[in-house]
Amino acid sequence: MTSTTLSDFKARQEQLAASLEGAADLIGQLGQVQLADQLRTQASQARQFTFRVGIIGEFSSGKSTLLNALLGQELLPAKMPPCTALPVSIRYGERTRLVVRHKNTGVEEEQPFEKLRELVSLKGETEEEVFRERQALPIESITLEVPLELCRNGVVLLDSPGLNEAQARTELTLSLLPTLDAAIMLLRATSLLSQTERSFLEEEARKAPADRRWMDHAFVAVNFADVALQDNGNLTELRQRLDKFCDDLSVWRDAHRSRRHFIDARSALLGRLGRRGSSDGVEFARFESALSDFLVHERGEAGLRSQLVAALGRTQQADAALTAETMSMERQAEALAADVAQARAILQRERERIQRMAAAMRQMGQRFGRELSNEFIATANEWIQKDLPGYLESLVYQEHILVRVDPAIKWYARHAMQWFEARVQHWANTVPAERLQEFITGFEQSFRDDFRALRQNLRGAAGQLGLPDFEADDKDEGAIAWMLRSAAGFLVGGPLGIAVASVMGWQGILTNLGINFGLALAAAMLGFSVTGIGWVVIAAAVGAAQIFLGQDGIKERLREKVVSEVQSRVPAKLTEIGQKLTGKAEEQITELAEKILGAGEAMIAQLEDTARVAEQNAQANEETRRERARALAAAQEELRRLRAHWEASLVSSSAPGQARLP
Repeated sequence: MTSTTLSDFKARQEQLAASLEGAADLIGQLGQVQLADQLRTQASQARQFTFRVGIIGEFSSGKSTLLNALLGQELLPAKMPPCTALPVSIRYGERTRLVVRHKNTGVEEEQPFEKLRELVSLKGETEEEVFRERQALPIESITLEVPLELCRNGVVLLDSPGLNEAQARTELTLSLLPTLDAAIMLLRATSLLSQTERSFLEEEARKAPADRRWMDHAFVAVNFADVALQDNGNLTELRQRLDKFCDDLSVWRDAHRSRRHFIDARSALLGRLGRRGSSDGVEFARFESALSDFLVHERGEAGLRSQLVAALGRTQQADAALTAETMSMERQAEALAADVAQARAILQRERERIQRMAAAMRQMGQRFGRELSNEFIATANEWIQKDLPGYLESLVYQEHILVRVDPAIKWYARHAMQWFEARVQHWANTVPAERLQEFITGFEQSFRDDFRALRQNLRGAAGQLGLPDFEADDKDEGAIAWMLRSAAGFLVGGPLGIAVASVMGWQGILTNLGINFGLALAAAMLGFSVTGIGWVVIAAAVGAAQIFLGQDGIKERLREKVVSEVQSRVPAKLTEIGQKLTGKAEEQITELAEKILGAGEAMIAQLEDTARVAEQNAQANEETRRERARALAAAQEELRRLRAHWEASLVSSSAPGQARLP
């Protein structure tokens, strides 16, 4: 068998493998790891592409001699034992060696070449003995590696058990047939078409096409043709018998005649070894050339075409994947820009909403201050008009009023002022906080929809900017408390967050406002008491002189005088205090509104910072994205160039020997 066309085919396989590896490296660098691995696997398969050629025939038909003639040297021992345990495969190796593969481990082990006959021989005679002996074999395959050009170019030769051996070995031969790229049916010219051979071929021909596919790429070689020539002078009668039988099989009609050859394997082997005989071996050279052409142009081109189709499919997948990645990158950039723009629009609307609510709270705070002041004045007047007389009547002054007029007047006046201050302080410590809670509850109810929308929209904006939900938990709390807590604890953080969290806790706000109200009233009362005692004493002293001159109930008249003076002078002072209280309440509500506004601004500012960072990252990544897009485009162009060459190869491969790869 000549190696020229086979070596050309091997070179084409190497070119395909190199192209596949180049494509794999290209798309692998772009992150398409799975497709790159598939292309590398296919490249490896292209390099390891082999033609499996099996020799089928009866024992003593000359199979070993034919294999040696194809190899060009005597490697297989002639007259191999009839009871062959396993088929022997011959493949390329850097040196001649015998390799066996163990059944259980799959490990390959080198054996002395001299052990080949022993390894393939079975001692059993009956079918049952042969079956048991084969089952007990510790090896599953026998391979002969040889440094021959024929095998280097991808040809693997297989010697199978003879058809006229035990049934178990015939079954082994049948199992090899579907794996072959070419099958050589070896007959003997000295006993052409024995009953065993006829039965075997006729039975195979009756099988379904899928089960007898080996016959579509089978050759018929008739060995010992030199003996027939010596006996008959020509091979005409033998050819006619062979042609009639093959044509009657239906699967081997006239188109198959070019694959029928009469050979002398022994003469061809001796001629190639430089001994007596002819390297032509009757039709051996023609047979070898036909087999080589068949392997390259029919089996090889079909295999190459299949590999090219697979390569085209994978590069198309890679092309589609790169296109999808480019489009995905563009969509992501567009989506990010749209999300940031939408988030900014949401934040602007929510800032306006918060400002609107804060302005409304400030306006409501003015009314709240007036109402709180009016309630205080009304309550204080009721204390003076109804409760003060009774309280002073309950007091007992023991000293004689005529002896110490001034101390008695001061004593009643001081007790009256102290009692009034206590009432005011108690009221300041309880009522403002209660009214403030009612005010807040009413405010939250009035703006319930706004608070709900604010909460949902800020959550949505945070999601669009890739932030986790800014609400760390679902506490049962009011809307304002949620705003303050969220701004202080979750989004703002840092010194500002600590300050807001410590000063602006919800309970802290109420306590702080209540204390401020109490302090405001206490300060007002302190100023009122210092001066109030003085003018009450002066007025009472004048009254005492009048009472003394009239010799009337002095203590009762002095107490009544103090009450009268308090009732006449304090209401005017209460109006003044109420005005201060109104201002303080408005101030506190305004401060609360500013705190709410600040909390909302803090949340929005955090989200706006996130939006700015997102935009900055997008701008920073834009050039990277563009470089990536350029790399993807270049890769696609290269893949399309490769694909165009491969498609051209597919077209040209229809002409034998013309397909070429880039």
